[in-house]
Amino acid sequence: MAILQAGNLELEFRFEKYYPLNNWSDYSFELRVGGQPLINPAVNAERYKDGRYTIWNNHEPDSIIVFFENLLLKKESATWSLFPEDQIKIKAETSQSKKAEREKSWEGKTMHVKGEDGVTREVPYAEGMNIFAGLFDNYFDLYISFDSTFFTGDVNGFEGYDVCLHLKLSFQTLEQFINELKAEYELFKLQMGPDERWN
Repeated sequence: MAILQAGNLELEFRFEKYYPLNNWSDYSFELRVGGQPLINPAVNAERYKDGRYTIWNNHEPDSIIVFFENLLLKKESATWSLFPEDQIKIKAETSQSKKAEREKSWEGKTMHVKGEDGVTREVPYAEGMNIFAGLFDNYFDLYISFDSTFFTGDVNGFEGYDVCLHLKLSFQTLEQFINELKAEYELFKLQMGPDERWN
């Protein structure tokens, strides 16, 4: 299974149903810590008692794959959601998209930097932070939120709150995940027999 992992926190995606007529797919995902469910399955709505949360009727071809591929290519903040219900939202925030905001917060600030000659000098904060620029660019924040229908079972309305998971990931980790997800998707479509496909 394709897994996004940050430390011992895991977000696993799995394909559940394929609609070849329009190239649509249903997904499910599971949140785990150390191999165990992050959320006690006992508090889930009946349909999610196995600890997996299904994204139903995703009416855009390969949309979750496209979302992650665009994130890797452009390195720009973006949001993916289950339309039109917005029961699942995946939001990525990248360093590149927050660069202007970050640099504005540094205006007027200084820091002390020790040079190669051993002398400590006061320099503009932005100049000092350029040393760490590569570290910012190699990572992004990923937020996965899903609303209370996953606990109440009420698919006809919202309870007014979301549960949100935050992962800090590298783009190298994302690239590996995308490759695994795409390979799994192609195999999944091939393995599903005609009786299992919904046209």
